[in-house]
Formats: sequence, structure tokens, C-alpha cells
Amino acid sequence: MIRLNDITSQLLSYHPKVANVIYPGLKTHPQHELAARQQRGFGGMISFLVAGGRPAGRVVMNAVELCTLAVSLGDVDTLIEHPATMTHSTYSEDELAKVGIDPAMITEIRNYYERVIGVHIPSNMPFVGSGFNATSAGIHADGILKNEEIYNIFNTAKILNRPVSISVNDKSGLAGVAQWINSHFALTGKDRVEKTHPGVAKINKWVTKQYEEGRTTSLSDQEMEKITRKYLPEIFVSEFDMLKARAREMAYHIIERVIEEREMKSMNPQRMEPILQSLVDDFPYLQYVYVVNIHGIKITRTICQPVDQAKFANVGVGEEYADRPWFIEPLKDGKIHVTDLYSSKHTGALCITLSGPIRNEAGEIQGILGMDIRFEDLTKSEEE
Repeated sequence: MIRLNDITSQLLSYHPKVANVIYPGLKTHPQHELAARQQRGFGGMISFLVAGGRPAGRVVMNAVELCTLAVSLGDVDTLIEHPATMTHSTYSEDELAKVGIDPAMITEIRNYYERVIGVHIPSNMPFVGSGFNATSAGIHADGILKNEEIYNIFNTAKILNRPVSISVNDKSGLAGVAQWINSHFALTGKDRVEKTHPGVAKINKWVTKQYEEGRTTSLSDQEMEKITRKYLPEIFVSEFDMLKARAREMAYHIIERVIEEREMKSMNPQRMEPILQSLVDDFPYLQYVYVVNIHGIKITRTICQPVDQAKFANVGVGEEYADRPWFIEPLKDGKIHVTDLYSSKHTGALCITLSGPIRNEAGEIQGILGMDIRFEDLTKSEEE
């Protein structure tokens, strides 16, 4: 079990959605050396923090299949627990904030589900729906800014980073339109739209025209969404963007597993190449896989799909990739990186490249694994 925990902790530490792993078996743990001197193993308990706080923790709990959700059963089963909602569920909001749990993360998780995964969230769903904190008072936005407590039962901006939403009419103005957009689409931080944005001015002009032509009722959310999509298309995530995000996540799981193989850590081409060949055989969307050393020099032979052998005939051992972003970025921060879409100069296919650091047993980066992936084939594989 201890060996399994060593592997599990390493996989968790490389996962893009895990913020921190607390396990003395990891060399990054502040008391790793002490534990190594005192113990024959590093124990059977792992703690990890999921990016996104309490809501993200619940997502993990609901998705687990192989562990029992419990604090302790007094036996040898593998258990998993979420302290924030179990052992620490009696903590106040202030106490939870002191230990780093922020309810504003609910909005971030909501945005991830809607914009990345593509999950439709009903507008009236408490805390996360686009209209859960909307008022139909028909007031000017300045009224809300000055006396929000009159229109909103609690401070949604402070607690959830979601300002109160208003129904738009001819009295809303630029500030009202911008506030509706930011609240309805849960835009926070750098994603917020200012009232000075040219698109807001165009929307406000359209709104004014509706009332000049005789309208007397407030504009519906559906009408506002339609006109916002026309003048502010950048705040909407296309199906293509969501597909790209899912494709990248699929490929992540492959590379994070492979870079931990003992044969890969050896940096011996004869030991690594069978691993790379099995990847190409198992995953038809892998166009080309390779390993470069710390200097960016390719040390493995050309391993690609059989139909592409002729197209990669001139790419051999010794090819230099030291100036490529997929090589530089993992070397700089030690993380797995994914490139934007590009057209392969060898096959003409639309591709993304994943790259990750290969470390020795001391944790030092000694090479980079690269995978060129045919995007279309990857997305088809997901559909299947």
C-alpha cells in the first residue's frame, strides 16, 4: 500500500486541478528527510487540496468510485473524507476563511462548469443561476450601487463575487447594461466588462431604440443575451473552445502517467522507445512522440503512426528543439504544458503538442517528453 501511496501522491502533484499535496513521501514535503530517517515507509495517509475550495471538494467526493466516503470505520478499507463538509462542518464562515476556504469559489466553479465543461445551469438555481440574485425593480444602476441592501437580501458581491443583477430598461444606461452583463454571466476580475467598452455603448443604443419605438416593459434575459452575443462575442465560449479544453484534459492523463515510468526516468533511448511505441500503438491520435535531453536535442528515434513514416523520414536522432516553447516552458516551471492549435509542417494535420518534464529519482529534470496529437482524431476518440 505504501508504494501505491508514493505513486498516487506523485500523480496528484502533477494533476492540473490539484493545488497542493501533503505527503511526507514527496521530496517537496518540508519534513521528507526527517520521515525518511525515522520510518521504513511514509504511511498510508495522503492529503491534497483541490483548486476551487469547498465546491470543488464536493465534486471530487461525488466522483470517487473506489474509496469509501467516511472519517473512520476502524478497519483497513481505503477511505476518503472532505474535512470542510465533514469533520469541520461546524466552522463559521470567518473560521473557514482563516483556513483558506472562500465561498466566492462557488462562482469560479460555476463558471468552469458552464464555460469549460459546457454544462447548462438553470437561471433560477440558487447561488449559481444567472438570475438567482436579480431584481426587477426597474431602477437605475446607481440606485443599487448606493443602497443595494434595499434590493438584495445579502451581499452577493462580497460572499460570491457576484454583484446583484437588474432588469434592463430605458433608465439603465451604460452602467446598468454593464452591471447586467457582469452579473448575468458571472464575470469576475479581469473578465469584467466596463461601461466604457464599445460593445456596451452599442447595446445601450439598441436598448434606447426599443423604448423610442414604444416599448414599455423591461427587456428579458433572453433578449439581452441575444444582443450581447452580437456585440460582445468574446465573453461567450464556443463549442469549439470547450472541445479544445476537453481534448487537452484527455491528453493530460496520458503524459502525466508516462513521465513517471521507470524506463522513462532512465533517459536510456533503448528503454524508453518501447514505451513510446506502445503509446503510438494504443492511441491512434498520437501523431509523433519523442524525448529530448536537457539541451533540447532529440535522443529517441522517429516514432509515429505507420502511415506517416515517410513524412517524418528526415527527422532523426540529434534534431534540435531548444528554441521551441513546448521545450522551454516545462524546463522553466516543471509543469505539463499544452500548446495552442497549429498545422503540422509534416502532415498538414491540425495538432496540439503536450510536453512534460522527465525527472530522475532526485526530482531533477533531465529531459522533456513531447507528444504531437492530431486534434480531430483526439476529439473523435472522445466521442466514441
